[in-house]
Amino acid sequence: MTDVKEHCSTETYCIFGDLHLIPGRAEDPRLTRFFGEMERRRDRGDRVHLIFNGDTFDFAMATQKGFCPNGQHANEALESIHKQFPQFFRALYGVLARKGKVVFIAGNHDLELGMSLVQDKIRWLISQHGAGEINIEDVVFSSWFYYPDPSLYIEHGHQYDAENAVCHPLAMTSNSGGNHAYPIGTVLTWYFAAHFQDLELILNTNRHFWSQAVQILLRYRLKAPYAYWLFVKGALSCIGQMVKASLSPVRDLEELELKFSSMFDVDPDWTRKIRLLMKKPTHLSFKSALKRLYDLLLTAKDHRGDLLIDDLKRTADRVREITGARLVVFSHLHTTCEEDGYANTGSFSYPSANNKASFLEVVIRDNLPSVNRRFITEF
Repeated sequence: MTDVKEHCSTETYCIFGDLHLIPGRAEDPRLTRFFGEMERRRDRGDRVHLIFNGDTFDFAMATQKGFCPNGQHANEALESIHKQFPQFFRALYGVLARKGKVVFIAGNHDLELGMSLVQDKIRWLISQHGAGEINIEDVVFSSWFYYPDPSLYIEHGHQYDAENAVCHPLAMTSNSGGNHAYPIGTVLTWYFAAHFQDLELILNTNRHFWSQAVQILLRYRLKAPYAYWLFVKGALSCIGQMVKASLSPVRDLEELELKFSSMFDVDPDWTRKIRLLMKKPTHLSFKSALKRLYDLLLTAKDHRGDLLIDDLKRTADRVREITGARLVVFSHLHTTCEEDGYANTGSFSYPSANNKASFLEVVIRDNLPSVNRRFITEF
């Protein structure tokens, strides 16, 4: 596979985080405005690379039956998303037609992007939107991180959040079996949000459990007991899958890391060192699980969100040391950030205020990245 490292002197990357596309969700006019901008760039002959940095699709919310090991629920969700948002796939085709790349990095809500069945489905849906010459292999999938240039490192970031981390980001790409499960934080999200379509209430990582419970009561009133039950049901439902995944882990992880390093032309030693930065999933540590419950139920404030912001900043520093990248980009937190050598995309879709929707435009000239936050109100 030809990588973007074989680039011109200037390359432009538009990096999106956390679109959370899901069947049945109302059409987002902000996306339509961005697609219009992509068409204008195409007409000018501009080449850009689109990077979707995790949680692009919300496959977790597309099912309330737990993780589906064959990926069929993800493909069914993609069919529905394609019918509802054909302009999304049409815009991706336009990027490919101008010899750009479209890159999907897996997040904790779309782990299934590591499955070849799901990858083939996305490539096929994109190919339906034109008759021109495109290289469908320029639709790239990464279950871990993406390193298109020696100066730029991109990863979703959930592996540094114990509540939303999985045992290994490459486990989904294995052909040797093993059981998989959504992280507990993701499960609690889908059981509630899939019914109420209310991600904004629960995706504020700084909100304490009891404060959130009060907000549910004020918001849903007579339906509040049902909302509470959905949270409890979500927690209970994931225990069995998590136990199975723990008892039957993927065995060929070292081989998968070597394959990943070769595919994306990175130093295998990097993957090992970056793996060591990851958090152990909460449900795999009895001590961590008890501490998390204590923090949520018996303290005055949940500091998890603030800690995660700091954790990602520190992780970005370590990743730059390991890889030599000048810029590290994470998403996951739905909180924007731009600092020296680190940026967080935030979420394009949440919060829903039109003036908050943004993405990162990174322009690299001779291995020197410059990053600009572009707000959809500009277009």
